[in-house]
Amino acid sequence: MPSGPFYNAIRGTTAGTPGTGSFTPNAAASGFLAWSTVPTGWIGLVRYEDGSSWELAYGYWNGTAISRPSNIVSSSSGSRLSLTSSATASLVADGQMVAPKLVIPQRGYLPQVNSTALTAFGLPGGTATGTAAAAVLAATNYLTEQPRLQLTSNTTANAQSAYSTTNPVGVTSTTAGRGGWEFMCRFGASQLPTGPRFFIGMTSTTFIANANDPSALTANYAIFGKDSADTNLQLITNSNAGTGTKIDTGIALAANDWFHAQIWIPPGTNTVYALLVKLNDGSIFYTSTSTDVPANGALMMPQCIGSLAATTGTAIIFHFGGFWVRTGGV
Repeated sequence: MPSGPFYNAIRGTTAGTPGTGSFTPNAAASGFLAWSTVPTGWIGLVRYEDGSSWELAYGYWNGTAISRPSNIVSSSSGSRLSLTSSATASLVADGQMVAPKLVIPQRGYLPQVNSTALTAFGLPGGTATGTAAAAVLAATNYLTEQPRLQLTSNTTANAQSAYSTTNPVGVTSTTAGRGGWEFMCRFGASQLPTGPRFFIGMTSTTFIANANDPSALTANYAIFGKDSADTNLQLITNSNAGTGTKIDTGIALAANDWFHAQIWIPPGTNTVYALLVKLNDGSIFYTSTSTDVPANGALMMPQCIGSLAATTGTAIIFHFGGFWVRTGGV
């Protein structure tokens, strides 16, 4: 994910009263740099301080305000703060982003600009489902400004457009110091049928050619998904014991939205952490869950899929911005 180790020493005051909403910095705190020095689109951890109270939460900086999710990482009170006009917001430089990621194994696929080809690193070639087309960069909207591969489905029931692999790249382990993985993907769609389905994340069994809703798949998985009847994207997890468990992100899906999706399980645990940002408007969701999560020993592979449900006649045009998976000491 975008990080800020080279934009540290950032702390801003505010002229308003943020409450539990977005934080709009108006000036740099004494001895610090202003948030205006941070590039628009930064995603990472933010520390809010208000008197002796503090909160640590993921945030998205849109150049004017910092979006705050309803779920926090931690705080002095154990819950989200209602910030006053005395509050400050500081960018937290994640030490993991300074050097370790340069040596921790990363694997994935990146789209080549204005091409149907993708660059694979650490994985054999993946599989495109649907009709692939080169996506030319344009200033039309947020989605068209991104390097991406365009994939158009058929118009038949349950048709899919996707980029995926069936090669496991991560293992979930509850043994101390073992396993662990982190998945990141960027995606969107320029055309959506009625009741589209999405399956974005890590799974032990492929969802390609599946004619059911994502939550109906019996497998080990942790994904941002959407069943045909859902309005919003959901965090869906499963322990290979039946239907998946859904957590509503509160983030709706529309044509030309562009998403940053991140899901990770640390070594020695099967607790799922998940971060979703709609980059074109700053909507942000974060949570962690230990309920109905991938089981110990599950071998996981990445999948990025959009599909029709039973409704026919309108293709889904899925845009794949690439994914990577980091393993071994995430």
